[in-house]
Amino acid sequence: MKPRDFLLIGAACLLLCRSVQRRINRRGNNKIDQLPNQKPAITPLTPKPEPVFEADRRVKSIRSHPYFARVVWVLSVLGVIWFWIRPAPPGVAAIVLGGGTVLLQTIFGEMRETGKLLFVFFILGLMSDELRSINKQATDQQFDQKRRESAFATIISKNQEVFNTVTGGDSFAYIVPSVRATEIVANGNHTQCILLAAWNSGDYPLGAITFSINERTGIHLLKETHHESIASLPPRWFQPLQSILIPDNTGAVSQYEIFVYSGNGFFVEHLELKNEGGEWRRQYWVTKEVHISDNTTQGITIKRVLWGD
Repeated sequence: MKPRDFLLIGAACLLLCRSVQRRINRRGNNKIDQLPNQKPAITPLTPKPEPVFEADRRVKSIRSHPYFARVVWVLSVLGVIWFWIRPAPPGVAAIVLGGGTVLLQTIFGEMRETGKLLFVFFILGLMSDELRSINKQATDQQFDQKRRESAFATIISKNQEVFNTVTGGDSFAYIVPSVRATEIVANGNHTQCILLAAWNSGDYPLGAITFSINERTGIHLLKETHHESIASLPPRWFQPLQSILIPDNTGAVSQYEIFVYSGNGFFVEHLELKNEGGEWRRQYWVTKEVHISDNTTQGITIKRVLWGD
């Protein structure tokens, strides 16, 4: 319920109580008028007047002044409006409500119907102010919490960006063979060779990259043919290598295992070359070695190029 709903309910209750009290008073007066006039059997004694002090006389004169009650109620209403316009921290309106209730009861004692109505307005007004302050504090705390979380996420994102720039992030390097062979003369014989180039597949630069190219001579036999390092490799860019491959020119598939070492991980590239009708075909796939346990690693394929690609 809204604060104005409390005020309307309080005013309706006061009007109903006032109407019921008037009916009861009228019925009582009618019954008294119908009783016969009887003289009292015992003459009441005149009470002895109590001594009145000067200070009490002054207080009573101030309280009985016609404008005293009006000033007090106007100040009370202005206080409620002030708390509504400029909400105080939670707890202030509750303290004012408790102290104001005691003071008003002490000053006025028994109130008339108008005073009761203003007293209910005073209570409900301060209650609504207190509820509004509590809700505002909860809203401000939620906003501050979201702002702190957003600032923390921004800091983490910036730090992660710097970290990825330094280490290479999710970028990885791999070797791409040329699709056309180049003839070289070795020992007086003309031989076809495949040129190689190193590529960076990510959006972050890579540094201190080492390639170890091994030719597969059997099912479990590897023969290292080339070993080459690169100081740095820009993102989404390539660099030609000095290493070359001399695959089998008879149509058989030549297989190579390329070990790639960089600052952000260890990768293995599987490369296959074959000559079909004088044209060289290639296929390769790159796997990243991920540690599953202390002594176990598993290769996850992160790039694949087949014969027809």
